[in-house]
Amino acid sequence: YDLNCLQSIYTDYAMLSFSYSSQNIPPNITNILTNNTKFYGNTNLNLTYNITDDNDYVKNASLWLNNARNQTTIYPQLTTPTNFTLNMTDGKYYWLVEVCDSDSSCSNSSVFNFTIDSTPPAILIVHPIDYQAFDSLTIDLNYTLSDATGGLDTCIYQNNTDANVTFSCTNTSIAIKQSADATYTATVCANDTFNNWACDTNH
Repeated sequence: YDLNCLQSIYTDYAMLSFSYSSQNIPPNITNILTNNTKFYGNTNLNLTYNITDDNDYVKNASLWLNNARNQTTIYPQLTTPTNFTLNMTDGKYYWLVEVCDSDSSCSNSSVFNFTIDSTPPAILIVHPIDYQAFDSLTIDLNYTLSDATGGLDTCIYQNNTDANVTFSCTNTSIAIKQSADATYTATVCANDTFNNWACDTNH
């Protein structure tokens, strides 16, 4: 902001007048971590930012995570990539960095987001049950599939005699046709959009 003052001091004999101007430019913050970043298999991460300021002195930098102040660094370094270190649970998060300089002028970085998914999909074959016998070469393979954070990406099944077969993850049943009487193993696998894989097998 620009501050212009005119102040007068009166005495019995004279008037003294002076004016001054002060320039105060807020710090500039750059989020270095790419927006919409996905993390999987590890919930420990660093959020990296960089600060520049016209007076080369910054009092503090605060991380805001999902609209709440998470942590503050006193006297952070300037023009050097600096990290906020977090240990987070699965979920989607929005973050920004607020920085205040020695003139109490504050500014915010852009708002970025990241998602953590360290948990594989949940898969359960509900039919057939283990070691169930059938008098037909065609059976229905029924199952449930879900993923809490990233959503399902690829789903496959294998009946230990054929190659892997890809199917829509929105399906809940597949008709399997065997070529002869025998004991078979049915396996259903799925991964999520973070490439976490899981499988369930029935005999």
